[in-house]
Amino acid sequence: MAGWTWLNGFRHRNPTISLRSPESTSAARARALNKVQIDQYFQMLSGVLDHHKFLPNDYWNMDETGITTVPSKNTKVLATKGYRPFAV
Repeated sequence: MAGWTWLNGFRHRNPTISLRSPESTSAARARALNKVQIDQYFQMLSGVLDHHKFLPNDYWNMDETGITTVPSKNTKVLATKGYRPFAV
């Protein structure tokens, strides 16, 4: 398990990453969930799968159970400095 020493070293080696408070994703999901965006996602996914020739055992799935869209106030995440993908 990675500890504080590893985390400090990681942050030192990656100066473009900062520790930030996450934003809730509910509004971003609502804006992004439309037919055009979903069709574009599956077209891009198909292209990536065709390009890399992944085998069936290379596919993994993640269940979002337990992942909250509204994090608690004390949660922090590592993110690229100056990048806000859904800033309004």
